[in-house]
Amino acid sequence: MIADGHGVEYEAVESLIDAKARKHFAVVMQRDDGGSIYLTCPASLIACDEAALESLLDALDARYWNDRDMARIFYERLPIGSGVAGGEGGGLVTEGVWLHPRLEEQGVRPAVEAVIAGERHRIDERRPPGTVAQ
Repeated sequence: MIADGHGVEYEAVESLIDAKARKHFAVVMQRDDGGSIYLTCPASLIACDEAALESLLDALDARYWNDRDMARIFYERLPIGSGVAGGEGGGLVTEGVWLHPRLEEQGVRPAVEAVIAGERHRIDERRPPGTVAQ
């Protein structure tokens, strides 16, 4: 299978651990078979566990479509600068967290980045400054 028509062979793995063990892998959160790309992030930057990623996906989906049955996390070979095909303009793999513009407008970036960094388990967590999520 050729990914995105750029002559790059599609490669995906089943877990965050596998994605982090390989070069140029990214986490992609999407819904509706790519109809909306919620988030991308290089796997190497993910400091939280897969349960926190699932919680993050739930929270993002609740803010966007609120139909968790259609939301998924994928671990794909996508070097920085790669486009992620999808509806609504798709997504982009950047050096950090890329969020869909509708989610960006909601001001969730700091909380999303805190989950990715392993500083909190959910974006709706409220904890005193300087404490770390368990």
